[in-house]
Amino acid sequence: MKLSVIVPAFNAGKYIGNCIDSIEHGSLPESELEVIVVNDGSTDNTAKVIDSKMQEYSNIQMVQTNDEGVSVARNRGMQKALGEYITFVDADDIVTEKMFSLLIAEAMESKADIVGCGFFTWSKTEDIPVQIIDGNNEDSDAAIKKSVFNSDDFIKEEIIGNHNSRCWSKIYSRKCLEGIEFKEGLTIGEDMLFLTQAVKKANSIVELDYKGYGYYQNEKGAMNRPFNPKYMDQITCWELMAQETGCDLVVNRFMSVMLVVSKIALLSKKDQKQNYQYINICKEKLKELINEFPEGLKKLDRGYRIKCRLFKLSPKLYLRLYGLWKK
Repeated sequence: MKLSVIVPAFNAGKYIGNCIDSIEHGSLPESELEVIVVNDGSTDNTAKVIDSKMQEYSNIQMVQTNDEGVSVARNRGMQKALGEYITFVDADDIVTEKMFSLLIAEAMESKADIVGCGFFTWSKTEDIPVQIIDGNNEDSDAAIKKSVFNSDDFIKEEIIGNHNSRCWSKIYSRKCLEGIEFKEGLTIGEDMLFLTQAVKKANSIVELDYKGYGYYQNEKGAMNRPFNPKYMDQITCWELMAQETGCDLVVNRFMSVMLVVSKIALLSKKDQKQNYQYINICKEKLKELINEFPEGLKKLDRGYRIKCRLFKLSPKLYLRLYGLWKK
């Protein structure tokens, strides 16, 4: 088995069929491909759609989990995977016809443990570039540019510097995934932490200048929703990232606190009172950062320095002013 594709799915009945079809209609032979769909306690018709696709394609298996989150679903999928390479596709996304064959060909040629590519976004079927999905791009495969990284450079230049922290749009050798998994319980940043661990075990990483992954732009996605306690994971993931890499991430850590605060500031006064414990946590986190990294504020741009100082001085005043400014 050449490639295992892991697809976590929760109430994805509207999209999962198209997702599976895009994987199966690729240029990789069905005999070299297995699709592991993890149905994470869906309450819509997701299971029914997966069942119908299992009748259509012989290389699909469904794993059941009980609404335990995407990290658990991906981990269960990895436990079942038999492929020489492993990849992840979200249930509302799609892949181009050539993506997997291109990534595998590059991995075999360059002996890289991780090979990735770019992505395009879509929110309606008519937004999907036909020439990309059909593989009719005028550029030949030989014209696709690539960048090669060692582990340290990829972490600094791509994950941290270029925000290329996505676990999808990449294939991984089994070797570099041994002993690692997605951190269960995190809802924000789990991709970045997983990718960082995998990269640290990779002999080399290649990124192809090819938009092979279609990312569904969901207006109700996690980053676009109103504040809820799970949003505190934004702070936790950057703390863990600093521990994992040893990199100077003080700017990211300051900004993660203030991004959470900005979400709380957009709540009604009533909801702010109900979530005041998280405002206090943010205030304490900010104080800790200032005490631990006294020069840290100077690394922020002027706007963020002002925001940090005002929030530290008076959280209530900051929340009121920020809310008025956004209105």
